[in-house]
Parts: sequence; structure tokens; C-alpha cells
Amino acid sequence: GCLLRTPEPLKLGSEIEISFELPRTGTVETKAETAYQLVPDTGLIFHRTPASFREAIVSFVEESLAAI
Repeated sequence: GCLLRTPEPLKLGSEIEISFELPRTGTVETKAETAYQLVPDTGLIFHRTPASFREAIVSFVEESLAAI
């Protein structure tokens, strides 16, 4: 999942489509459910994300954490 900053609160439990860019991967598109809110931030849980995108997200997060 991820944390999304929005100008307007999203209804908890709603399903949204999200897309974002990752280095070396390009555009990742997936469905996500709104899980919690601390306005202006909303926590999302990814659903039905293809394996190739899950692997790219894991790689990006691991590389980002290693750089800290």
C-alpha cells in the first residue's frame, strides 16, 4: 500500500484506481482501498496488483530504504 495526500478526504473502505511512476518500471496501475485517514493523508491498501508491479514496488522500497 501507500500513503496518499489528498485535498479532500476519501470515503473509508472505498476502492480507487491509482497510478504512479517508478524508476526503471514506468507507470504502475493498480486498485487500492482506503484503509485509514489522518487528514490530509489517506492510507491505501493495494488489491489485485499484478506480480510484476508488486516486485517492482518491493524493489523500489528496498532500494530507497538502503539509500537512507
